[in-house]
Amino acid sequence: DEFREVVKKIKGSSRLREVLSVATAAFGSLFVASGSDTFQYGQKKFRSNYLEEEAEAAQKMFFPTAMISSDLDKAIAKVLKPRGFTPE
Repeated sequence: DEFREVVKKIKGSSRLREVLSVATAAFGSLFVASGSDTFQYGQKKFRSNYLEEEAEAAQKMFFPTAMISSDLDKAIAKVLKPRGFTPE
């Protein structure tokens, strides 16, 4: 009877650890995702302090909705991939 109580406590503790680890992983992934958006927004706001003006003007002219250069990379790759282009 005492052994069953010990086993019951161990199983309950194990379930709690599983729930906590899943909740922690979910929270961490949400934090990283929102942090990435925040980082991109900050990068857009401060990029004029360290980028070349001509390059910035060209990006705004040809890709007005792009926030950062990685947006350009994705847009260009999306167009060129169906045409057989690969970055390698």
